[in-house]
Amino acid sequence: MEAVIKNERQYRITKTQAEKFETAIREMENAPPKKGVPSKLRQAQVDALRSQWTELQEQIKEYELLRSGKRRVLQLDSFADLPRALIQARIASGMSQEDLAERLGTKPQQVQRYEATDYLGASLSRVSEVVRVLGIQVQEHVFLPGGEFSLNILFKRLSSVGLDREFVRRRLLPRPLESAGTEEEREEQGVVLEGVESLHRIFGWLPPDLFGSSTLQLQAAASATGRFKLPARVRETGLGAYVIYAHYLALLVLQAWPTPSRKALSTNWKEVRKNILDEYGELTFEFRESASRGLTQARHGVYTSRLGFLCA
Repeated sequence: MEAVIKNERQYRITKTQAEKFETAIREMENAPPKKGVPSKLRQAQVDALRSQWTELQEQIKEYELLRSGKRRVLQLDSFADLPRALIQARIASGMSQEDLAERLGTKPQQVQRYEATDYLGASLSRVSEVVRVLGIQVQEHVFLPGGEFSLNILFKRLSSVGLDREFVRRRLLPRPLESAGTEEEREEQGVVLEGVESLHRIFGWLPPDLFGSSTLQLQAAASATGRFKLPARVRETGLGAYVIYAHYLALLVLQAWPTPSRKALSTNWKEVRKNILDEYGELTFEFRESASRGLTQARHGVYTSRLGFLCA
């Protein structure tokens, strides 16, 4: 979530930072060129400062509009925007963090912690209460105000699509449940909400999907699997969910991997041959049956081990 000014203290600090950036930009633009420093490097430094100054100015402007009541947040259409909308709605309603804490019957420090962590430290029941207090209209396909949220319900719903309870605990929830105490304490610490955030990123499910009465569905395209024989210990009904999880992990790896530079392919066969020889040392189309058989067996072993790992 983008940075948001959440209270008057942060507002004053952000204004001070913006003024410092503005002063630094002005000084760099008015200073005589330094010997040995290229003009493009100098301009890049100024542009970087101006970019950060602009971002701070946008945060200040947004907070001032919300505080003045000129911008109100009354309807929420995306679950991903929920934390930001809760903070904006509080500011737009004229409530301080202390005022909201009083309405919720909790301490101001608790509300400060909620907003500092974008409400990941709050339970879904608490978030539902904040939505009600602030008068935000949330579409039912995004959130279920007043719904029943618990880890037991979440585990049961996920088991219906084949996701093992222990797998959910170890891989899909953001932190070990053993360190969170009783179920009520875990919910108060926001484990359920964090789990919903994680499931939304991986599977696209929203709270109404996870806690509603309709059948929990997997995305058909993402869960499509190849036609191959499964090991005896693999449950076919639960394979789709694990395929989506594996696909999500693969995308994370792909995003973290540096993008290789692209080169145009030559249409000159002599140049292509030279490039292959330079890279691999030889160019031959000789068929080696033993090597082919070994490669096939190796691939089969890799696929089998990977499938067993994902579906265990």
